[in-house]
Amino acid sequence: MKTKRKWCLMFLVFALPQTQAQREVAVTVYNQDFAVVKDTRMFDLQAGRGMLKFTDVAEKIDPTSVQITNRDEPNFVVHEQNYENNLVSADQLLREFLDRPVTAILKDGKSISGILLAWKKGMILKS
Repeated sequence: MKTKRKWCLMFLVFALPQTQAQREVAVTVYNQDFAVVKDTRMFDLQAGRGMLKFTDVAEKIDPTSVQITNRDEPNFVVHEQNYENNLVSADQLLREFLDRPVTAILKDGKSISGILLAWKKGMILKS
């Protein structure tokens, strides 16, 4: 069992995406499908407001556990931090466009446009 865990841990560490901004990764694996990952990344930010996105984040991350800090600047402030779990599915895509204009292309190649009002068991469009 210990050998299996070691291999699993080694695989997990090597499976983590490697980017130039990534400097340090530490993984601690616990019982009951729980692990802690410390991922320290360095990147350059411009002064003022900006946006920073990470697309290579674990699906089941606890968003409250994410900390963004600046080791060199004690007055560094994060004004807003969001976690969007955007796994692609038809349901998720349609949910994103609820109450917005869409164009549906039918099987015969014709298209209809309107405001998406609902999408369960077919779409309801207001044209």
